[in-house]
Amino acid sequence: MNEVNEIISHYENELNDYKNHILPQLNESIISVRIPYILPINGLLNFYMLALYLLDNSKTFFTEPAKFPLNLIFTKTATDLVSLHQCLSIGQRVSSSYIIRSIFETYIDLKLIADSDTEFRMKLYEDFMIVSKWNHYNNYKKYIVRLESERKTVELKEAEQNFNTLLKNEDFEAVERKYKNISANYHPKRPYHWAWFIFKDKLKGENPKKNFICEQLGLYSDYLQVYTSTSLAIHNDPLAINLLIKKGYPTPSPNFSKNITEFSGLALSYTVEIFLIIFQLIQSPKYEEIELYLNYMYHKYIK
Repeated sequence: MNEVNEIISHYENELNDYKNHILPQLNESIISVRIPYILPINGLLNFYMLALYLLDNSKTFFTEPAKFPLNLIFTKTATDLVSLHQCLSIGQRVSSSYIIRSIFETYIDLKLIADSDTEFRMKLYEDFMIVSKWNHYNNYKKYIVRLESERKTVELKEAEQNFNTLLKNEDFEAVERKYKNISANYHPKRPYHWAWFIFKDKLKGENPKKNFICEQLGLYSDYLQVYTSTSLAIHNDPLAINLLIKKGYPTPSPNFSKNITEFSGLALSYTVEIFLIIFQLIQSPKYEEIELYLNYMYHKYIK
């Protein structure tokens, strides 16, 4: 035990010494190197603050409370913005790709909701939360049954602990009842997409894929530009290695380049669209004012 403690103590001291030496230089370097990109980075934070302002003053901008799916989409976009701000502030471009893809997917979902039969599509979107819980529960249940049949006691105990930790507060009898009431709106065997019902005839009962939905919405070029390129980074594709290269070598250290402005511009352009679609759907009396101000903000921060 003494030897173990000595090893731990050694590396604790080594790490603390290293941090004390490196962190001041690292912070100074980040502040210096990101100066050319500070405007778009600040834009992300200010759009986030605008989202908070709009929510805190909702009585001014909404004639009635926004329906849950729209509220969820608005909130998710805002949290993605502040997360992207944090990543780009320290030059982490690969992690930023995850967030930009998330904002784009949110935009696609909202465009599909707003495209036609909006009330019904909002219900499909909201009810899919029940479907997701049911999927999660079902997958765990099948996994536990399989482990029991294979007598894998260690894995079984771990799976049961994970199940109880992740899902212990769920009333699965209630979830199952609700699922049965809505299941006809989702794929009968693979209920993995909220918009299955919309395209079930066109796709002969298959779940829609992101590229297909983008094509239907006239956004296939967006799909190629955003979804494909961010997927390369997310899935460690060699084509995305340049996001990790600094002075010819891969590095986890902060890495700033013109991609920072491009990433910020992409995120903010979709954010403007998301906010405007929501304000249009709720028939905000301040829609024209918000449209004017959002466009002003975008051009202020993205040159």
